[in-house]
Amino acid sequence: MAAEKMRVLIAEDSSIIRSLYVACLENAGFEVHQSTDGKRALAMVAVLKPDLLLADITMPGIDGISLIQRMRAHEDEMVRKIPVILVTASEDSQSRQQAALVGAARFLNKPVTAAQLLEAILQVVPAAAKR
Repeated sequence: MAAEKMRVLIAEDSSIIRSLYVACLENAGFEVHQSTDGKRALAMVAVLKPDLLLADITMPGIDGISLIQRMRAHEDEMVRKIPVILVTASEDSQSRQQAALVGAARFLNKPVTAAQLLEAILQVVPAAAKR
């Protein structure tokens, strides 16, 4: 039986950026799921229990910071422990501080290269290197 692929949920409202992330991650062998907003991502996280959430900070409805806060307060311990990499186009240091306070595992600035994305994932979920 083949090893199970690492599951990544992408929460990104830009279809172009989401497509780039999907292509990069699928090419690297990940099982990728997508959400266009934070509210849907929160519902998907509870069902999928992905190994990692890659989320934009600025999304309609629930933003990336609020999404992490809701995950960390979730009734399901598995959901509370899912690592999150936040991505933003903003250079604002307040966003970085907020991300750290709510428990983001990493914070990346757009544009993110495939190499940067994969490196961040390997740092956050070292088991990804074994897949």
